[in-house]
Amino acid sequence: MIDLHMHTVASDGALTTPELLRACEKLKLELISITDHYSVGAYQALSDPGVRALFSGEILPGCEYSAHFNGCGIEVLGYGIDPETAAAYIETHYMTLQEKRKWELEKLIACYRQRGFLFDEKRVRAAMQLGYDSRRTIFTELDRYAENIAKYSNPASHGDHKCFSRSEVFNPNSPYFISEEGIVPSLQEVCAFIHESGGRSILAHPCSYDETVQHMLEEMIESAHLDGLEAYYLTFNATQRQDLLALCRKYHLICSAGSDFHNDQRSRQYGNVLGMKGFEKVVPIEEITAWVRQLNRI
Repeated sequence: MIDLHMHTVASDGALTTPELLRACEKLKLELISITDHYSVGAYQALSDPGVRALFSGEILPGCEYSAHFNGCGIEVLGYGIDPETAAAYIETHYMTLQEKRKWELEKLIACYRQRGFLFDEKRVRAAMQLGYDSRRTIFTELDRYAENIAKYSNPASHGDHKCFSRSEVFNPNSPYFISEEGIVPSLQEVCAFIHESGGRSILAHPCSYDETVQHMLEEMIESAHLDGLEAYYLTFNATQRQDLLALCRKYHLICSAGSDFHNDQRSRQYGNVLGMKGFEKVVPIEEITAWVRQLNRI
């Protein structure tokens, strides 16, 4: 089996690189890619032969790059790029993940304060000091008050921080939209870098974005020259998967498969199980490995 989307402590995952490799080896995975958020720290660890020996399968160098398209935040998986080349690009084009979360928190606090939402700012900042995600942190606090819930642009945001992020923060039609333009590179810029570096650009989890973004998929494909879509993603249903595969056929794109594993808690809550468990008979392994073989592997 393969899994081309997973995270370590180099970004927001729970496992170190050695721990993740041991877990992949235990699952008998044959091909993986560690795709931390604009970080290739895992590949620095992999330069140690002792660490690399922990996993007997192939490793495709990867990274999950944040980008914006028409101001909307999206993520692109870049595969097959030399980690040193990726590190140089990241250093000049991105804040650290922690810095971006702090920036985002300040934007969120200002936005919801201006809109008259109730929240305890001290509680929010204390939670951030513990290393929590900015959107989850502000959501947890806002969701405590019925007065706030009544103001959500999408009633389904109540009790669901992922829906909150998608519908309130990343939705350009929401009054609480936070644009990422100027903070991260554009989708076109990220894809150009990936292509110039000899890699492949895959739009990560296309169906996880707000509907506004999903309606721009074809525009994104055409304007940024995306190479493919992450059609095989554990939380997508069969209809979503087939719609993405239809786009792949229409635009002659490659497809990818990944769990987006971060930690066991997220796996239990959302189904992002390391190793794509349950998808063994669904993922077209030979089709995916065909394009992977054209790229540098470790």
